[in-house]
Amino acid sequence: MKKTNQILLTFLLLISSNIFGQDIKTDSTMNSIFNIQEINNLEKILNFFTEQICELEGIENHNSIECFNSYCKNLKERSVASGSIDLKLSLEKQKIFYDNIQQSTFNQIWHYEKAWKPKTTDTIIEINIDPKGKYAKFLKLMGQEYNKVNTYYHDLESSGGICPSMIAELLMNYQEFHFKDERIRLLFAIHYLTMNDLFSVKKEN
Repeated sequence: MKKTNQILLTFLLLISSNIFGQDIKTDSTMNSIFNIQEINNLEKILNFFTEQICELEGIENHNSIECFNSYCKNLKERSVASGSIDLKLSLEKQKIFYDNIQQSTFNQIWHYEKAWKPKTTDTIIEINIDPKGKYAKFLKLMGQEYNKVNTYYHDLESSGGICPSMIAELLMNYQEFHFKDERIRLLFAIHYLTMNDLFSVKKEN
């Protein structure tokens, strides 16, 4: 009887995972890389981004999967129609939000780097995803489950940050990612928050 209950529990956990996807707080890969405080901060990042896009799309926050699908669909349509990417995210709110996460967590996701100022020989300082941080390590391990994430990670590793192929992949092929998985939503959140910061720095300079 005890063995039967264990089998039933395992079956229910598998079914639950397929229906609801992976939760970043309980995911074994996540917990093997990040500590509890870091995971809490990653959840804050996901929640912040979700709130931003739900507000933009006019959808209740609890419908997070719908928010992601709607935001990515409209972003793709806008970008194809205009030939440029308008994320419509508030950089001001984003800068304020950065103060709500620990610097140690920030440093495991992003790093500061020098880049060329557009149309000049001057350099500017911008943030980008750190290919050597814990977050990149997480992408590498998650890439063993998802071919799309594996490609994203290897592009990050080879380019040293977000590159055109990564931008195009998430923009044009978002439907091939599984938003029921919180880890995938986190990937999109960090990707687009990074892009928003990068685009804004280049505009300001």
